[in-house]
Amino acid sequence: KKYRGNRKAELIDPQAIKALLAYKWPGNIRELEHVIEYALSMTEGDTIRVTDLPEEFLARVADKVTVQDNWMSSPFGKAKEEFEKFYISHILEESEWNVSEASRKAQMFRQNLQQKIRKYGLRPEGEEESKEEEKD
Repeated sequence: KKYRGNRKAELIDPQAIKALLAYKWPGNIRELEHVIEYALSMTEGDTIRVTDLPEEFLARVADKVTVQDNWMSSPFGKAKEEFEKFYISHILEESEWNVSEASRKAQMFRQNLQQKIRKYGLRPEGEEESKEEEKD
């Protein structure tokens, strides 16, 4: 109600909820407040839709939401790989890319985690490929 102004949106559609839940919210409550304020200003009905969310926010969560949607429509082997990549990325982000801490959280051997990081080509956000990998 705090952000409604003259808007009467009282519902959030499932796709918008998925997008909001997929994001880590590094800016915490303020960042969430800004996204909701924006969505309320854009919505035309009583429901906030995914199209009402800011484009820059949607760009940050697109991969996560798409991966989760694809799991159910993929063959088992492909879905398992997509989940594994998503899960490992999440654990690494949660551990601030400390591989030892991430392997403890995932309850797997550090060497196995490193192997999967290489398999999926995972890197911290903003880190580019090493020069050796660029040559391949």
